[in-house]
Amino acid sequence: MWRRAAAASLMPLALGACSLLVSTSGLSGGADPPDAGAPETSDAAEVIDATDLPDAAPDAVDASVRFCERKAHTFCADFDDPSAPKLETVTTSGGNLSLDADAVSAPASSAYAVSSSSMRQRSARHYAALPSIPAKIRIELDAKLCELPASGFMEFLKLEVDNSFQAPSIGYGDAALTLAIEGKVPIAASFGYRQDGTKFEADYNLPTLPLETWRHYVIVATLANTGGALRVEIDGAVALELNDVATLTAGAQSARLLFGTYTNGVSSTCTNKIDNVTVDEL
Repeated sequence: MWRRAAAASLMPLALGACSLLVSTSGLSGGADPPDAGAPETSDAAEVIDATDLPDAAPDAVDASVRFCERKAHTFCADFDDPSAPKLETVTTSGGNLSLDADAVSAPASSAYAVSSSSMRQRSARHYAALPSIPAKIRIELDAKLCELPASGFMEFLKLEVDNSFQAPSIGYGDAALTLAIEGKVPIAASFGYRQDGTKFEADYNLPTLPLETWRHYVIVATLANTGGALRVEIDGAVALELNDVATLTAGAQSARLLFGTYTNGVSSTCTNKIDNVTVDEL
């Protein structure tokens, strides 16, 4: 399925995200470290080999340090710093972006709302150009996704690549890696052009998990027209792992990351909430 659409309006929107190559904002939504509890006692002392000791509990998260200030990334956005540089947006009629108090890292996430339309595409997304097309990339984000009806398509994360075979409007390119939901089925998709100019597309089913709850998504990809690799993790569990697959269009020229809500043929409103987006070149 080729997911192209008409041109969309572009505008900057200040949502407290940091710019490329600069780490500026956000509180982490990381879980509290496990409670070590009191040691059990017994009548006889037990000698334990130090090599058998478990790893130490993770350090506690310092809530006074914003998420994007804790570690340098190629790109980071946490929507927690009103003074941070603006992120660009791509929207259509019926699309709206706003801050929301329902967040993984306080005080805010970004909410991407689109109206219902069983016959049209709707979009409310942020995008950020990457400084280069890396050989290997890691993308992470927290997302609380809307529940879809039995039909329609919703995309919430996209690594879009311009190439010599096309000149797409931002957000509607024919070359990308995406995370989406087709009806009720979560998918990862890779589509683009082969060296001879013919198109390819592959959709890979992901585990079906309850929506309307915060989940942590990770994409790790070796980007190549042949011999690439793709791994998707959800809440720390490997949901998909593939080798020797196409993950990058031929003729690749530039790349950008899009995240938010894009729907096609969805007969209900949809609001996705996203927090703590990072991109790293590996």
